[in-house]
Amino acid sequence: MLEVAEKIKDDNAIIKSNLYLSNTYFRSKLMTQSIKTIDYALEHFETSKNTDSILLTKILINKGKLLGSLKQYNKALSVYDKAKIINQKSNYNKNNADINRQLCAIYINVGVILKAQKKYKKAIRNFKLASNLSNEINDQYKFALANLNIGQGYVHMQEIDSSSLYTNKALNILIKLKRPYFIKECYENLSYIELQRSDYKKSLEYLKLHHKFKDSVINIKQMQKSLQHQNNYAIKLVNEKNKLKNEIKESEYQSKIWFWTLFSILLVLALLILFLLFKKSRQNENLIALNLKNRELNQILQQIKQALNVLKKDQHTEITPILKEISQQINIESDRKELELFINEKHTEFFFKLKQKEPSLTKKELRLSSLLLTGLTSKEIADLLSISSASVDMSRYRLRKKLNIPSEKSISIFLSEL
Repeated sequence: MLEVAEKIKDDNAIIKSNLYLSNTYFRSKLMTQSIKTIDYALEHFETSKNTDSILLTKILINKGKLLGSLKQYNKALSVYDKAKIINQKSNYNKNNADINRQLCAIYINVGVILKAQKKYKKAIRNFKLASNLSNEINDQYKFALANLNIGQGYVHMQEIDSSSLYTNKALNILIKLKRPYFIKECYENLSYIELQRSDYKKSLEYLKLHHKFKDSVINIKQMQKSLQHQNNYAIKLVNEKNKLKNEIKESEYQSKIWFWTLFSILLVLALLILFLLFKKSRQNENLIALNLKNRELNQILQQIKQALNVLKKDQHTEITPILKEISQQINIESDRKELELFINEKHTEFFFKLKQKEPSLTKKELRLSSLLLTGLTSKEIADLLSISSASVDMSRYRLRKKLNIPSEKSISIFLSEL
């Protein structure tokens, strides 16, 4: 029930489930768990901004009962004071049975604590308030319980006649309600009363009845104990189940963390590799593009040089230093060798695969293959190598034939698939 309530985020159901669970722990004498659960119910009530005063009073009554059973009397009385204030604020209708029943329970529980503290007069005052209120709302069980406690209180104060009156009132109702535990208490009280009156015969009769119901209570307790063991086992199973669920959740959470961490690392590595490949590709493209530009520049410089040579023949001696400078700038052979060295360094593995496929390939054919691999056109290759486009086309045709490349397939794509 609690799992369902938490899953659907029903605050009211969560509070009530924890309240029920606390009572279960209490009956199983698992006091630590009971207190922890009731505190959680109270905390959840406050944080959820619940306005159900009857539910809040019920939580406080249960907490007071728990603290009382642990002999934390002052804390218990403080909790009951809070419960009483909330009950009185919500008691807008005197005929509201739930509110009056709760107030009656508060009076009885406070009386039980005061009796344990040997404050008998105060205890009896609370029990009488409970007796009057339970009579008004016709709650016979609480009426009998209040009167029994009044009778026990008077015994401690040695007011025998008053004790007898209230104990007999309680006994008659408890016999009708078939409450053996409290009937036993009544007979024990009456036995003591008659003993104080020196009526030993009656005292003995009541004592026998006390033992009779005591045996009945023992049998009931044994049955309850058996049920309690079963209940404890059920609670243990629930706790183990919840623990296992939490462990599974934790394991799943850790797995998710590892997965996303590993995924992030792999993603970063993949991006880094792509960046490096892109950078390398750009470097290749830039060097080839630069070489092409150098070729174009060299061609322009050659044209200027030729024009200046013509002028030189006309006795323009001042042109000689300019021609010398241009000659130094024009270095076609050097550019070609630099490009060739770059290609050899970058395409070593590619050349190895190409040689394996066709060992008869010449150096020129390997160089052409590497340029085609970069996606250059015949014209660009012709410019780079300072040859005609027709020569490049012829070389391409021979290379295609040597490598047995189908006519419908691009030579660049074929080379990139090696």
